[in-house]
Amino acid sequence: MLRGGRLLSRIGALLANVGVVRACLALLTGGAPGAPRQFVRIFGPTAARTLERLVGEVRKLPEEVHPLVQALWCQPKCFHAMADHLLMLERDRAQVAVGDAVPREIPLVVISSGAQPPEQIAAHRMLAENSLCGYHVIAARSTHWVQFDEPELVVAAVRDLVESRVPRPES
Repeated sequence: MLRGGRLLSRIGALLANVGVVRACLALLTGGAPGAPRQFVRIFGPTAARTLERLVGEVRKLPEEVHPLVQALWCQPKCFHAMADHLLMLERDRAQVAVGDAVPREIPLVVISSGAQPPEQIAAHRMLAENSLCGYHVIAARSTHWVQFDEPELVVAAVRDLVESRVPRPES
């Protein structure tokens, strides 16, 4: 999935470079939402589903930030940065698999979207359990951006960390 995301990011950078992303975003925000979806279908069903999901997530943002998102996403460097980020996630995933990602004494709260596949939720649970003072929460009503779907969970987790309500390792 991460390799596929990197490939899509590289394609996005190419499309941004020639102005296709700007045109698609203008159509999306200008009242012709079907046009970009038709264009993306030439890249296959995975790309079309990804666009649908992204559009749904972006609609959760306050409307006043839509022009900023549009301006950023029209730049190839945005897609290059995403590809680099996904590469780092892949490298970090390898560390998490062997339990080296987080020192065990660091408080940790892992929040998983309820939309994650079971194997991803299990990996998140393992990461939380690797910490001597951590826990795992499933945001059952959330998709990609938990902070917009269930902000109360994120606030509670931050408060737990700040107010030291995260279970502490025994001394």
